[in-house]
Amino acid sequence: MTEEMAAVLAKAELIQDQASHLESDPQVKELLVAAEEAGLDRLSVLQALREVLSDQAQKNVIEYKQGELVFAKSNDGCSYPAFIESVEKGSVVVKFANGAQDRLPAEDIKPFRMAPGAKVEFSSASTSWYWMKGEVQRFNPDTRSTALSYWGSEQLIPLEKIRLAKEPIRFSLSAAKQSVFVMLGIAAGFWNLMRAVNAEAAALRKEAAADNGDKG
Repeated sequence: MTEEMAAVLAKAELIQDQASHLESDPQVKELLVAAEEAGLDRLSVLQALREVLSDQAQKNVIEYKQGELVFAKSNDGCSYPAFIESVEKGSVVVKFANGAQDRLPAEDIKPFRMAPGAKVEFSSASTSWYWMKGEVQRFNPDTRSTALSYWGSEQLIPLEKIRLAKEPIRFSLSAAKQSVFVMLGIAAGFWNLMRAVNAEAAALRKEAAADNGDKG
């Protein structure tokens, strides 16, 4: 396989991952329903959303370096500690603290900040199936462990047992994002206009048929 073909497949995989992340968000689901009712193609709306979100992310892009510790979004929507493996245009390859590797869009990467007082979720050996909420007391970069306050006690948690809670996609209605809703509004208005025209035409046809019947 050539490098060009590999790049195309990698891009396709990234787009597919972005679509799955978007479609899982409740607000996006409502938007897709409204778009389909307005007669817009589902794939076109998803593409528009991806471009809007990507444009916003590029405006606030942070230059990450190989080996840098960050928070990276996983398939469950939560963000976990990970190390930058490589950076490409629009995407980042990361290796999570638990050893898993993934390629993510740049907007799914956040700086690793563990300042005292920050809120995180964590699990322990006895509660590996359940994530609890704790408050950061301090972070040790040498041992890569975090001291968390939980119900008045302090617990030392390794890097792979910490995550940031899932954040819903929020539409701030910036100028770029408003364009998506304007597009939907125009389409919805045109759709309603066409329905009104069709209804009026049907009424005229019915009236004409009645007149012809009376003449007969």
